[in-house]
Amino acid sequence: MDPSNGTVSDLDHKRQRSQSPPPWRRRHKLARRDGASKVSEPLDEARNDEDELGDRKKQEAFVREQTRRNQLQEAEQMQQWVSQEDQFVLKQAKKKAEIRVKEGRAKPIDWLTVTLRVIDPTRDILDEDASDGEVDVVDPDGVFEGLSETQLLELERDIGTYVTLETNPSNQDFWNVSYSSTHVGSAAKQHRL
Repeated sequence: MDPSNGTVSDLDHKRQRSQSPPPWRRRHKLARRDGASKVSEPLDEARNDEDELGDRKKQEAFVREQTRRNQLQEAEQMQQWVSQEDQFVLKQAKKKAEIRVKEGRAKPIDWLTVTLRVIDPTRDILDEDASDGEVDVVDPDGVFEGLSETQLLELERDIGTYVTLETNPSNQDFWNVSYSSTHVGSAAKQHRL
Protein backbone atom coordinates (compact mmCIF):
# COMPACT_ATOMS: atom_id res chain seq x y z
CA MET A 1 0.00 0.00 0.00
CA ASP A 2 1.22 3.44 -0.96
CA PRO A 3 1.04 5.72 2.09
CA SER A 4 0.98 8.92 0.05
CA ASN A 5 -2.18 8.26 -1.88
CA GLY A 6 -3.78 5.37 0.04
CA THR A 7 -3.93 3.01 -2.93
CA VAL A 8 -2.73 -0.52 -3.19
CA SER A 9 0.11 -1.04 -5.62
CA ASP A 10 0.30 -4.01 -7.97
CA LEU A 11 3.28 -5.36 -6.08
CA ASP A 12 1.39 -5.35 -2.78
CA HIS A 13 -1.58 -6.95 -4.42
CA LYS A 14 0.55 -9.85 -5.67
CA ARG A 15 2.02 -10.34 -2.25
CA GLN A 16 -1.34 -10.68 -0.70
CA ARG A 17 -2.56 -13.23 -3.14
CA SER A 18 -0.73 -16.48 -3.72
CA GLN A 19 -0.52 -17.70 -7.27
CA SER A 20 0.18 -21.31 -6.34
CA PRO A 21 -2.75 -23.67 -5.96
CA PRO A 22 -3.45 -25.31 -2.62
CA PRO A 23 -1.57 -28.57 -2.02
CA TRP A 24 -4.58 -30.78 -2.67
CA ARG A 25 -4.96 -29.33 -6.19
CA ARG A 26 -1.33 -29.23 -7.23
CA ARG A 27 -1.06 -32.83 -8.38
CA HIS A 28 -4.19 -32.56 -10.52
CA LYS A 29 -3.08 -29.30 -12.16
CA LEU A 30 0.34 -30.75 -12.93
CA ALA A 31 -1.27 -33.84 -14.35
CA ARG A 32 -3.48 -31.71 -16.63
CA ARG A 33 -0.57 -29.62 -17.86
CA ASP A 34 1.69 -32.55 -18.53
CA GLY A 35 0.39 -35.00 -21.14
CA ALA A 36 2.89 -37.66 -20.04
CA SER A 37 1.51 -37.71 -16.55
CA LYS A 38 -1.88 -38.73 -17.94
CA VAL A 39 -0.25 -41.93 -19.10
CA SER A 40 1.45 -42.41 -15.75
CA GLU A 41 -1.81 -41.91 -13.83
CA PRO A 42 -3.09 -45.43 -14.57
CA LEU A 43 0.31 -46.77 -13.56
CA ASP A 44 0.17 -44.80 -10.32
CA GLU A 45 -3.36 -46.05 -9.70
CA ALA A 46 -2.22 -49.62 -10.40
CA ARG A 47 0.65 -49.19 -7.95
CA ASN A 48 -1.74 -47.78 -5.37
CA ASP A 49 -4.09 -50.72 -5.95
CA GLU A 50 -1.16 -53.13 -5.54
CA ASP A 51 -0.11 -51.36 -2.35
CA GLU A 52 -3.66 -51.53 -1.02
CA LEU A 53 -3.89 -55.19 -1.98
CA GLY A 54 -0.55 -55.89 -0.26
CA ASP A 55 -1.69 -54.00 2.83
CA ARG A 56 -4.97 -55.93 2.83
CA LYS A 57 -3.10 -59.25 2.53
CA LYS A 58 -0.82 -58.26 5.40
CA GLN A 59 -3.82 -57.33 7.50
CA GLU A 60 -5.58 -60.62 6.68
CA ALA A 61 -2.42 -62.56 7.55
CA PHE A 62 -2.20 -60.68 10.83
CA VAL A 63 -5.83 -61.48 11.63
CA ARG A 64 -5.29 -65.17 10.80
CA GLU A 65 -2.17 -65.30 12.99
CA GLN A 66 -3.96 -63.56 15.85
CA THR A 67 -6.89 -65.97 15.54
CA ARG A 68 -4.50 -68.93 15.61
CA ARG A 69 -2.79 -67.57 18.73
CA ASN A 70 -6.14 -67.03 20.44
CA GLN A 71 -7.19 -70.59 19.61
CA LEU A 72 -3.93 -71.95 21.05
CA GLN A 73 -4.42 -69.96 24.24
CA GLU A 74 -8.01 -71.16 24.55
CA ALA A 75 -6.92 -74.78 24.01
CA GLU A 76 -4.22 -74.43 26.67
CA GLN A 77 -6.67 -72.88 29.11
CA MET A 78 -9.21 -75.64 28.42
CA GLN A 79 -6.52 -78.25 29.04
CA GLN A 80 -5.71 -76.62 32.38
CA TRP A 81 -9.38 -76.63 33.36
CA VAL A 82 -9.75 -80.29 32.45
CA SER A 83 -6.63 -81.12 34.45
CA GLN A 84 -7.93 -79.21 37.46
CA GLU A 85 -11.29 -80.94 37.13
CA ASP A 86 -9.58 -84.35 37.01
CA GLN A 87 -7.62 -83.48 40.16
CA PHE A 88 -10.84 -82.45 41.89
CA VAL A 89 -12.61 -85.68 40.86
CA LEU A 90 -9.64 -87.74 42.09
CA LYS A 91 -9.58 -85.93 45.43
CA GLN A 92 -13.34 -86.42 45.87
CA ALA A 93 -13.11 -90.13 44.99
CA LYS A 94 -10.41 -90.61 47.63
CA LYS A 95 -12.47 -88.73 50.20
CA LYS A 96 -15.59 -90.83 49.44
CA ALA A 97 -13.54 -94.01 49.85
CA GLU A 98 -12.35 -92.87 53.29
CA ILE A 99 -15.89 -92.06 54.34
CA ARG A 100 -17.20 -95.45 53.23
CA VAL A 101 -14.39 -97.21 55.14
CA LYS A 102 -15.15 -95.20 58.30
CA GLU A 103 -18.86 -96.00 58.06
CA GLY A 104 -18.23 -99.73 57.55
CA ARG A 105 -19.63 -99.96 54.02
CA ALA A 106 -16.36 -100.13 52.11
CA LYS A 107 -15.94 -101.69 48.68
CA PRO A 108 -12.66 -103.36 47.68
CA ILE A 109 -11.55 -100.21 45.80
CA ASP A 110 -12.03 -98.19 49.00
CA TRP A 111 -9.59 -100.41 50.90
CA LEU A 112 -6.97 -99.90 48.18
CA THR A 113 -7.56 -96.15 48.20
CA VAL A 114 -7.16 -95.93 51.98
CA THR A 115 -4.01 -98.06 51.78
CA LEU A 116 -2.57 -95.71 49.15
CA ARG A 117 -3.36 -92.74 51.37
CA VAL A 118 -0.72 -93.89 53.83
CA ILE A 119 2.06 -93.82 51.22
CA ASP A 120 0.71 -91.03 48.98
CA PRO A 121 3.35 -88.26 48.61
CA THR A 122 0.72 -85.85 47.21
CA ARG A 123 -1.49 -86.13 50.29
CA ASP A 124 -2.13 -82.79 51.95
CA ILE A 125 -2.10 -83.31 55.70
CA LEU A 126 -3.87 -79.98 56.30
CA ASP A 127 -6.90 -81.16 54.29
CA GLU A 128 -7.49 -84.13 56.56
CA ASP A 129 -9.87 -84.20 59.50
CA ALA A 130 -8.66 -85.01 63.00
CA SER A 131 -10.63 -88.25 62.85
CA ASP A 132 -8.73 -89.50 59.79
CA GLY A 133 -6.28 -91.35 61.98
CA GLU A 134 -9.05 -93.79 62.90
CA VAL A 135 -9.17 -95.40 59.43
CA ASP A 136 -7.89 -98.97 59.30
CA VAL A 137 -5.37 -100.03 56.68
CA VAL A 138 -5.40 -103.53 55.20
CA ASP A 139 -2.89 -105.53 53.21
CA PRO A 140 -3.55 -104.84 49.50
CA ASP A 141 -3.17 -108.54 48.65
CA GLY A 142 -5.92 -109.37 51.13
CA VAL A 143 -8.34 -107.13 49.23
CA PHE A 144 -8.26 -109.48 46.23
CA GLU A 145 -8.85 -112.68 48.21
CA GLY A 146 -12.33 -114.11 48.24
CA LEU A 147 -13.75 -111.82 45.54
CA SER A 148 -16.09 -113.25 42.94
CA GLU A 149 -15.42 -112.80 39.24
CA THR A 150 -17.94 -109.94 38.98
CA GLN A 151 -16.40 -108.23 42.01
CA LEU A 152 -12.94 -108.57 40.44
CA LEU A 153 -14.22 -107.08 37.16
CA GLU A 154 -15.85 -104.21 39.03
CA LEU A 155 -12.63 -103.62 41.01
CA GLU A 156 -10.64 -103.72 37.77
CA ARG A 157 -12.94 -101.07 36.27
CA ASP A 158 -12.65 -98.89 39.40
CA ILE A 159 -8.86 -99.19 39.39
CA GLY A 160 -8.86 -98.18 35.71
CA THR A 161 -10.59 -94.96 36.72
CA TYR A 162 -7.87 -94.20 39.27
CA VAL A 163 -5.16 -95.04 36.72
CA THR A 164 -6.54 -92.42 34.31
CA LEU A 165 -7.04 -89.74 36.97
CA GLU A 166 -3.80 -90.17 38.94
CA THR A 167 -0.89 -87.92 37.94
CA ASN A 168 1.72 -88.87 40.53
CA PRO A 169 4.09 -91.54 39.10
CA SER A 170 4.38 -93.55 42.34
CA ASN A 171 0.60 -93.55 42.77
CA GLN A 172 0.19 -94.61 39.14
CA ASP A 173 2.56 -97.50 39.81
CA PHE A 174 0.44 -98.56 42.80
CA TRP A 175 -2.73 -98.53 40.69
CA ASN A 176 -1.05 -100.31 37.77
CA VAL A 177 0.17 -103.11 40.07
CA SER A 178 -3.31 -103.34 41.60
CA TYR A 179 -4.82 -103.47 38.11
CA SER A 180 -2.47 -106.28 37.16
CA SER A 181 -3.43 -108.17 40.32
CA THR A 182 -7.14 -107.94 39.51
CA HIS A 183 -6.49 -108.97 35.93
CA VAL A 184 -4.47 -112.00 37.03
CA GLY A 185 -7.08 -112.87 39.67
CA SER A 186 -9.88 -112.56 37.15
CA ALA A 187 -8.05 -114.74 34.63
CA ALA A 188 -7.35 -117.38 37.30
CA LYS A 189 -11.06 -117.46 38.26
CA GLN A 190 -12.06 -117.91 34.62
CA HIS A 191 -9.49 -120.67 34.17
CA ARG A 192 -10.86 -122.60 37.16
CA LEU A 193 -14.39 -122.49 35.79
